[in-house]
Amino acid sequence: MSHHQHAAGDQGRRDDRTLAQRLAGEIEGEVLFDRASRGRYATDASIYQIDPLGVAVPRTEEDVARIVALTAETGTPLLPRGGGTSQCGQTVGAALVVDFSKYLNRIFDLDVERRRVTVQPGLVLDVLNRALRPHGLFFPVDVSTGSRATLGGMAGNNSCGARSIRYGNMVHNVHAIEGLLADGTAGRFGPVAGNPGAGGPDEPAGRFGDLLARVRDVAADRADAIERGFPKVLRRVGGYNLETVDPSGHNFASLLVGSEGTLATFTRLELDLQPIPAHRALGICHFPTFRRAMEATRDIVGLGPTAVELVDRKMIELARDIAMYRPVADRFVRGTPAALLLVEFAGDDPAEQREKLSRLVELMGDLGLPDSVVDPGGATEQSAVWELRKAGLNIVMSMKGDGKPVSFIEDCAVRLEDLPDYTERLDAVFERHGTAGTWYAHASVGCLHVRPILNLKDEVDVRKMRAIAEEAFAMVREYRGSHSGEHGDGLVRSEFHEAMFGREVVSAFEEVKDAFDPAGRLNPGKIVRPPRMDDRSLFRFPPDYRTPEVDTVLDWSDWHGFAGAVEMCNNNGACRKLDAGVMCPSFRVSGDEQHVTRGRANTLRLALSGRLGANGFASRAVADALDLCVGCKGCRRECPTGVDMARMKVEFLHHHRRCHGLPLRARLVAWLPRYAPLAARVPALFNARDRWPVLGRASERWLGFSARRPLPRWRSDSFRPRTELSATTPHGASGDPAGAEVVLFADTFSRWFEPEVPRAAARVLAAAGCRVRTAETARRPLCCGRTFLTNGLPERARAEAWRSLSALLPFAERGIPIVGLEPSCLLTFRDEIPALLPGPESRLVAQHAMLLEEWLVHERDRGTLRLALGPVAEPRMLLHSHCHQKAFEAAEAVRAALELVPGAEVEHLRSSCCGMAGAFGHEAEHFDTSMRMGELSLLPAVRAAGPDTRIVAGGTSCRQQIADGAGRRASHPAQVLAEALSQ
Repeated sequence: MSHHQHAAGDQGRRDDRTLAQRLAGEIEGEVLFDRASRGRYATDASIYQIDPLGVAVPRTEEDVARIVALTAETGTPLLPRGGGTSQCGQTVGAALVVDFSKYLNRIFDLDVERRRVTVQPGLVLDVLNRALRPHGLFFPVDVSTGSRATLGGMAGNNSCGARSIRYGNMVHNVHAIEGLLADGTAGRFGPVAGNPGAGGPDEPAGRFGDLLARVRDVAADRADAIERGFPKVLRRVGGYNLETVDPSGHNFASLLVGSEGTLATFTRLELDLQPIPAHRALGICHFPTFRRAMEATRDIVGLGPTAVELVDRKMIELARDIAMYRPVADRFVRGTPAALLLVEFAGDDPAEQREKLSRLVELMGDLGLPDSVVDPGGATEQSAVWELRKAGLNIVMSMKGDGKPVSFIEDCAVRLEDLPDYTERLDAVFERHGTAGTWYAHASVGCLHVRPILNLKDEVDVRKMRAIAEEAFAMVREYRGSHSGEHGDGLVRSEFHEAMFGREVVSAFEEVKDAFDPAGRLNPGKIVRPPRMDDRSLFRFPPDYRTPEVDTVLDWSDWHGFAGAVEMCNNNGACRKLDAGVMCPSFRVSGDEQHVTRGRANTLRLALSGRLGANGFASRAVADALDLCVGCKGCRRECPTGVDMARMKVEFLHHHRRCHGLPLRARLVAWLPRYAPLAARVPALFNARDRWPVLGRASERWLGFSARRPLPRWRSDSFRPRTELSATTPHGASGDPAGAEVVLFADTFSRWFEPEVPRAAARVLAAAGCRVRTAETARRPLCCGRTFLTNGLPERARAEAWRSLSALLPFAERGIPIVGLEPSCLLTFRDEIPALLPGPESRLVAQHAMLLEEWLVHERDRGTLRLALGPVAEPRMLLHSHCHQKAFEAAEAVRAALELVPGAEVEHLRSSCCGMAGAFGHEAEHFDTSMRMGELSLLPAVRAAGPDTRIVAGGTSCRQQIADGAGRRASHPAQVLAEALSQ
C-alpha cells in the first residue's frame, strides 16, 4: 500500500470518528460504528456484503431529520433500512445505514371509514395487520416475509405478494409518503392535480414543486421510449415508476414507491386498506409434470382466484426434511407430484367460494387430472398450508454445503401464455451450465421464483451466474416480460436496466435521480449507475474469503464443519418475527440486530473469517452478541435454514473459556450436580442466602446472582431412585410384574429441588402397569451434563454423558424406553449428547429417550396404555410448554397427556421463552431481560387466568419464573396425572 493510500485510509477513519461523535451528540437514538456492528449491517438476504460507514438507529422523527441534515452537511452517503431482508442488495452499501425498525414503528391516524392508515416506516406488516384485524381491515400486500418486513422497506421495494392478482403491488396501495429530500427538505408526496399552481392541500410548493415539474418534463420527453421499453405485465418493479406520471394528474408518491431509498428518506406512509374477506376456500392442485402445471395456470386464473401459487417437487421434498413443515406436507400432499398450485378464492359469500372451488375441481378434471385437488379444510388448515408456501425461499435455502440456490434471476415475470415455454427453456439453460433450480411462488402473475444452485466461493460458478443471467434476461426480453418483478433492483439487477428498457429510458431514470439527489448520496449504486452484479469484491464471500478449520468439541459433520453451519444463515430474517413461536426472545425484548439469531450468525461468520481480528472467535464482540442467547433452541425448529444458535453457543463458550477462564459463578452452576448431594444433607445452610437479605446482596455483589430473585430451594427429602424405585428387586418399584419395563431418568433439578415430581411420575408409570427401573449404580447420581455444557465445559459434559450412556445403553439395547421429566435434561440425550459423543451408542439411547408425556401418548396411540384416571379438582388448565419441547415437536404430547384426564380443559398457551432459561434469569445483569421475556406472553397470560385455572409447565425454570413473575404455583404434568390417579 502506498503512502497516499495509507493517508487516505487514516483520513477516512478520522472522518468516520468525527461523524460518529457528531451523531452521538445530536440524536437521541443509538450510534453504532464498532467493527462488529458495521459487519452485521454489511449484508442482507442477498449475495452481497459491503461495510457501511456506520449505523444510526433513530429514536424519533426529529432524529431522522437531524441525521439527514448532518449527512447533507458532511456529504455522507445515506442508506435507509428496515428489516434488512432485501434479496438484491438494496440495503447494503458504503453509507451511513439508518435502521428504522427498532423505534420508528408507530401507527397513526387510522380512519376506518375511509380505509386508510398512517404509519412510520419501521412498522412490520404483520404487526399492522394484527392491529387492523379488530376493525375488519387489512393491508393487502401480503409478502411472504410479512412477519419481519417493514412497511418502509416494502414501499421502497414496491413489494407485491401472493394476492397481487387481486390487490396489486405497493404502488397501487400507497396513498401518500412524507419524507425528506437529500438536502433535508421535508414534504409530502401524494395525489397532485394536472394544473400546478392552482393551490390546494396536496399542491407541491418550493423544492417539491420544482421536482414535480422536472419529473413531468422527463416523463413527457421520454413518453414514447417509456411506452416501448416498459413491459406490459403487472409485475414490473424495475427502475422508477415513470409510467405513473400523468400531466393530467397523478400520485406523486407512486414515483417514490420502488425507488429503494435513492430519491428520498421516508418518515411516514399513508396506506390504503381493504376489508378482510369473510370466507376463503383453498384448493391444492396436484400435477404429474411441471409443464402441465404451467399450462393449467392460465385456465385457473380465469376462475377469478385471489392467489395461484406454485410449489415444485424439490420444495416439497425439502419441506418434508424440516420438522416444522413435515406434518403439513405429509397431510396435504398426495404422493410425489411434480408440482402443486395453491389456488385460493376469497369473498364474503361462503357459497360463492365453495362454488368456485367446485369449478376448480371440474376444471382439473377437464384438463385430464381428475381427483387431483385437495381441500385442506378450514382457516387453521389453510393457514398451515400458506405458512409452508411463505417459507418457500427459506425452505429452498436449507440445502447444506457451499452450493446454494442463488437469487439473481428469481424475479422475472412473463405473460401466462408464455409461462410453459419460458420455464422449460430456462431449465434447459440451467442444465447446460451444470446446475438446476427450484421453482415456486406467483404463478397467477407469471412471476416464478427460481434460484439455480451455485457455489459463489468458486470463480467458475460466479462466471456461470453471469452467463445464466444474461441468457435468462435475453429470454425475458424476447417474451416482452419483466426482469425485475417483485424483489427490486438493488445491486443484482440494476446493471441490466439498459439492456431491458433501452438507453433512453435509463437516461430518464438518471435525470430523475439527479433532480432529487444531485450529489448522488442517497443509496448510491442502486437503480442508476450501478456496479457490475458479479463484482466479487462486493460479495459476502469475496475472493479472499477463508474460514480456517476450528478445533471443535461438537460434531458438525452434517453441516460440512462449524463454518458451514454458521454460513447456513442466509439473512432472511425469519428470526426477527414478533408473533407467536419461540424464536427469538432476546430480539423481541431488545429490538437489536446484535441480539437476533441472524446477527449472531453474522458475527460468528465475521469472526471465523478474520473480520473481527486475529482471535475473533473468542473475542468480546462475539461474547456480547451471544450474551442474551438463552439457548431456547427456537431457531433449531423455526429457522427454516436450520441455524442452531444454542448449539453454536456451546461451541463458542468452550473456546471462550479456554482463552478467558471460567468465572466463579459459572463454576458454581456448572458443578451443581457434583455438590448437590452435599447440599441436600445440609439444606438449611445452602438455603440461608434467601432467608437473610444481607446474604442475598452479598451474593449479587460477589457472585452475580440477583438478589431480586430467590435461588432454587434445596430439599432434605430429595428423590432417591435406588431405594424409592427398588432397583435391586426383579420387578422395580411397583407395577405389574408382567408389564413393560421403563427406566425413569431422574434429572438433577427434579431430584434435588422438586422431588415430588419424579415421585408423581413413578406413581403414574406404575399405575400404567410398568416396571419402573433406574439405571443408577452405587456411584453418584447420573447426569446429562447440561450444566457443564451451558457454562463452557463440554469436556466435563462429555464425561458425564458417557457415564450416563454407559448406564442407559443396556436398557436401550433391550428396547426399554428411557423416560425423563425435565425437558432440558432429557432432550440433551437427543440433541447435544450425540454431537458430543457421535456413534451408534448415543444414537440408540437418543432413539429411546422420551419425556413422560411422549411415552404416555405413544402408548395410547399403540393401544397399549392401561391407565385409569379420574377427574381432578381443577379441570381447567393453562399449559406453557418448555422451549425445548417445542423445538423437538414434543409440546403437543403434553397437551394430549393432560387430556387423558376426564373432563380436562387444556388451553395450550402460544408463548415464547419464559425468560428464566436455567441460570440466566438468576444472573444480576440479566434479571431485567429475563422478566421482559416473561412479559412477552407467558406472565400476562398467567395473571389473566382465573383462580380456578391450574397452571401447568413442564420445565423447572418455567415454573420458577411463573412463581417469581406472576405469583402463581405451576405444576408439572406428572403431578396433575398423579392426582388424577387418586380420584
